[in-house]
Amino acid sequence: MSHIFKLYNSLINNEKLISLAKEYNYKIIFIIHPTLASNIKDYDVNDFTLIYSSVDINYEEMLTKAKLM
Repeated sequence: MSHIFKLYNSLINNEKLISLAKEYNYKIIFIIHPTLASNIKDYDVNDFTLIYSSVDINYEEMLTKAKLM
């Protein structure tokens, strides 16, 4: 696993971040760059994080619906 993968996997599974998402009833949306999309299945998922490949989403729609960035 690459350093970048470990960094982002650690971030989306950070206990403090997940706790805050739970407290404020938020979902964490993690959009993977196309060059890293082949690793999407390797990320550890949790109940508060949604993981998308950037080729599978509409950025404009995602950003207009976001409450926090």
